[in-house]
Amino acid sequence: MTSQQEIINFAVGLAVFWAITYIMSRVLRLEKYGLTVQPAYIRYESSRFRRLLYKASERGRGLWKTYSNLGIALAAGQMVYAVYFLLDNLVRFIQPGGGPSPVLPILPGITVRTYWLPYLLFAVAIAIITHEAAHGIVARTEGIPIKSAGAILLLVLPGGFVEPDEEKFENASTTSKLRVLAAGSSINLLTGLLALLLLSTLFSRASSGAVIIETVEGGPLDAAGIQRWDVIYAVNSTPVRSVWELAEYLDGASPGDPVLLSTSRGDILIILGEASGEGAERVWSMLGAAPPFMNYHESRLGLGSSFNIHLYLTLYWSFTVFLSIAVMNMLPLYPFDGERFLYTLLRRFTGSERWLQIAVNVFSLCLIAANMIMSFMRNLILI
Repeated sequence: MTSQQEIINFAVGLAVFWAITYIMSRVLRLEKYGLTVQPAYIRYESSRFRRLLYKASERGRGLWKTYSNLGIALAAGQMVYAVYFLLDNLVRFIQPGGGPSPVLPILPGITVRTYWLPYLLFAVAIAIITHEAAHGIVARTEGIPIKSAGAILLLVLPGGFVEPDEEKFENASTTSKLRVLAAGSSINLLTGLLALLLLSTLFSRASSGAVIIETVEGGPLDAAGIQRWDVIYAVNSTPVRSVWELAEYLDGASPGDPVLLSTSRGDILIILGEASGEGAERVWSMLGAAPPFMNYHESRLGLGSSFNIHLYLTLYWSFTVFLSIAVMNMLPLYPFDGERFLYTLLRRFTGSERWLQIAVNVFSLCLIAANMIMSFMRNLILI
């Protein structure tokens, strides 16, 4: 199935899902169960989740106090790094060979390939739920009641929400406010580091093969039955431990050459197809493979290549998403926590200078907008 067809199928399936969900919500009157359904938006208010946050805040209060105090320092560091990263990234866009990173919203089929979505959505759901739970627990330890808590689904992005009593929050001390505001990003940072630790512990640092993700319809790999997530370990009995070793080995091959591939499906003989382009691009055209490309890392669990690939991608995307949310959420831009965090500090030391808050928001908005525009101009998109 081509990428274009996958995108079409995904869009059609998503439209059908939301149409059926909206109609059923009206027929069954789901509001009485705490479920609010609007086009492309579902909100579920859970009293059980709220009670769970209250119980969690009552246990280990000293630990939560220590965590929230540490969180203030972590949040301040993340804010500084968020601004530095975006400024440095802009410089990299301008400099020849600067190697900038893409800064883009999550748009399935446009900025994120559809086959990454299961890993991405899992990571986003965990990140947002733990983020909101941390806000709620720390709010309770600071004596701020929680008005409501629950789960949401926005188009395809799952998450959660915790709403503290705003009046009590505004009347709390500056330190209490900073503790609550910093709690979410701090837990994302810590869980991101945990995902990285698991990734480095469970998987070998050195790769031992090349994972095929995209094949060209009718190409040699496709004709031989090679599918997404299959692994190539060797070519003509010569081990290829990475995508680039595979490209390097076949660099001197010609169209029509027979090649024996040792794969996760067993040994498969293919005939190389027509060549186009130069270097690695020429090799991929002869194989009938298309980007992106991924190295295979063996896990220490010994549960097979398919399990290893999906666990690796789950941890990799979790690490990426957790740290991205941790940093970008502390950018001083509404509605991120960083904006309110910084304004709380500014109000403590300078008074309620509204013009300064607006100036910081405009600066941050221009910074992130410039990075997004440059990302699109450089075609730094994931699909």
